[in-house]
Amino acid sequence: MKWYELSLIGITLVCAFYLRYQLYKIVEIDAGSRGLKRPRLWAFVASGQENARGLIPYLIVRRKYVSTISASEQQIINERKRKAGIGIIGMLLFGLITLAILIFNYL
Repeated sequence: MKWYELSLIGITLVCAFYLRYQLYKIVEIDAGSRGLKRPRLWAFVASGQENARGLIPYLIVRRKYVSTISASEQQIINERKRKAGIGIIGMLLFGLITLAILIFNYL
């Protein structure tokens, strides 16, 4: 592999981890505002699984709790959503570029 292929793969992975971190922080704030026990554990489970296997149980459990989120926490969540969107766009963009380069070079 050439240096630019490895760097594009690295950038794609950084974007994926950035997206996962933003999801972790969003779930942590949301779980804390709803009064769930161990919001960090819920955040870890929700953001750590592939194919949203951890996020789906969290979304089911959180429905039983009323949200008491403050305006400042909601503003932080909205900012983190925007950052997560940037992570998604970066991951898709660099992933597609990497895939196109790898297909072009090796087929």
